Amino acid sequence: MRGIAPVIASILLLMITLALAGTAWLFFSGYMSTMVSSNFQIVGSPICLYEDGRIEVTVSNVGTATLTSEDFVQVTVASGGQALTITGKGLINDSIQPGQAGVFEINVSKNLLEAGKTYTVTLATASASYTQSVTC
Repeated sequence: MRGIAPVIASILLLMITLALAGTAWLFFSGYMSTMVSSNFQIVGSPICLYEDGRIEVTVSNVGTATLTSEDFVQVTVASGGQALTITGKGLINDSIQPGQAGVFEINVSKNLLEAGKTYTVTLATASASYTQSVTC
């Protein structure tokens, strides 16, 4: 019996190690696929329509999954370090297919956007974050 215990212990340690490695692989493979699937880029410069209280940003879906408004986890408009209140945001069309481009619209109160003033626009998904300036 004295010779069997170390063998069983070794087998148990090997099984625990394989289980932990498998769990880590599943976690990171799911994390990485999320990172790649919701990737985007800003195309050109944002357009400020200050009379309407709106900024439009053209985004290109360079990921592997369809982008929806809900994929954008951070949307901010700031001026002088102060964030403006966003009253509405989202894609003008419901979604952007991989390899396609679309317009993301950000609405702020009409009186907050001023002609000649520069604003910083930030859009972020789980896998990418872009900040760009726009002058109204």
